[in-house]
Amino acid sequence: MQDIRTAMQLLTSAPAVNLELWSQLSRAAGRHAYWQLAKECAAAALGALPADKRGLKAVAAAGDVPEVSPEGWYWLSVAEMQQGQAVMSLLSTSGRDAAIQLSFQHKALSHFATSAKLAGFVSRADLAGAAARLAWNACTTNSTAGLLAAGLTRAAVIPQLKTVTAALNASRPADPSFQVSCNILLLECLTAAGQWPAARQHVDSLQRSLPLKSHGPAAAAAVAVAGWRATCLARAPASKRIMEDMNRLLSELSTPQAKAHAWRAFGQACSTVEEQLAARKAAVAALDRLPAEQVEYQLEFAEWMLVSGCEASTAGTAPEVLLQTAIDTLREVEAAATEGESSLHVYQGV
Repeated sequence: MQDIRTAMQLLTSAPAVNLELWSQLSRAAGRHAYWQLAKECAAAALGALPADKRGLKAVAAAGDVPEVSPEGWYWLSVAEMQQGQAVMSLLSTSGRDAAIQLSFQHKALSHFATSAKLAGFVSRADLAGAAARLAWNACTTNSTAGLLAAGLTRAAVIPQLKTVTAALNASRPADPSFQVSCNILLLECLTAAGQWPAARQHVDSLQRSLPLKSHGPAAAAAVAVAGWRATCLARAPASKRIMEDMNRLLSELSTPQAKAHAWRAFGQACSTVEEQLAARKAAVAALDRLPAEQVEYQLEFAEWMLVSGCEASTAGTAPEVLLQTAIDTLREVEAAATEGESSLHVYQGV
């Protein structure tokens, strides 16, 4: 700690503020969990900016502060990240006062969001991703009384989550699953606040960074996005031709699993029994060639029929039939697995 204090004294006596050195010193202090010193160093780094432009939260683009070089934006991002971590460290010392803890979490989230944004200015996906993960932690810490525990606090984090997801989506991170998790968190907050048009606008914009026909590691992420797009189609229709929009979405999907997931999400969001019924039937039909994967949808379909009171004559089937079909499929899968194990034992001479 004394070495860091000595370095701080030397930098303070310098004729000009050295943004890079202050940020590096802040990061070094953070690595040793000297969070108060890390916070002081990060704050000192901001002294390199013009006095009227130190409110980085309001900066929308690098061109807004032409005095800062690309390297400068990188180090400002580091400084903001350290400030956020320093604030998060206060949670353990704030006792059980829920209001104070929420205040710390929200303040830290704002720093992490700004860090991600500044990293995006210089296309540093690694730094933007690190800031996004810290922002995620700030949001999800203390699930029973934290920022996501109530509708009011969920609404309060929407601006910061928009900033974080914008930086992630623009940087094409290596982990699409985490990228989608962040975007879904934003969508959940938007919809919890009743902002369905904004949710639809956001999920539609994801097509540029998460194509629905993605393969490999991004495939599961694409399925999740497809589900949200279908949900928003039902809750915030852009036109009266909802089914046409739904068919257009389906044409963008490349796997039966994705189509079934989209139909299920659509059915869960629809307001009329007729639409809910049609969507559930379509979800099951999408998996006709994959009976083992149909089981989950058949069980849900049967449960929905029993709860909604939908008649078998209307649905074209009975819940008992759906349940029996699911049971028969599971038995076939189990029998095939048992047969496979038996063949393996024979081959190994057991």
